[in-house]
Parts: sequence; structure tokens; C-alpha cells
Amino acid sequence: MKGTNSIPKTNVTAGREKYRGDFTKTVGVIANPMAVGTLRRRGIRVTIDDKSDRLGTLMIASKLEGHGPLRGECSFEVTSADRAPVAGGE
Repeated sequence: MKGTNSIPKTNVTAGREKYRGDFTKTVGVIANPMAVGTLRRRGIRVTIDDKSDRLGTLMIASKLEGHGPLRGECSFEVTSADRAPVAGGE
């Protein structure tokens, strides 16, 4: 079990749509390593090109990598809820 301060505690309405949501009742997240996947197709590739017309050298570095949900059923959000009254009880 790991603790984190990275869980939002407010109603997020700005930024990219996939990161928006009402997190006011979020207490935590439970997940296992199967929940999220990372693909690294290729490491850093560097290309160097001499630009004599600009009196310099152009250096370009690129990397192919991606992250995203792999199995959504392997993670879920834990929220706090108001207790509903129990019929016939306290």
C-alpha cells in the first residue's frame, strides 16, 4: 500500500476532458499493475544535420512511448458517502 498527495480533492473542470471530474468525495484509488500499460517502442533517437546556410547544426531527438489504461476492471476509485438511514434501526 502506498500513500500519495496526487489525488485531486476538488471538482476539476479545467484541462483536458478525460481528466475532468468531481473528486470531492474521493478517498483513494486501488489498482494493481495490470490496470495501466506503458509501451516503449524505441529509445531516444538523435539526428544531427549540418546547416551551412544557417551557420550551425540542427540536432533533433525523438522518442516513441505511450501510456494508457490496459484493464479498467483492475482499478477503482474509493469514495466517501453519506450513510443512509437503516429501516427499523438507528
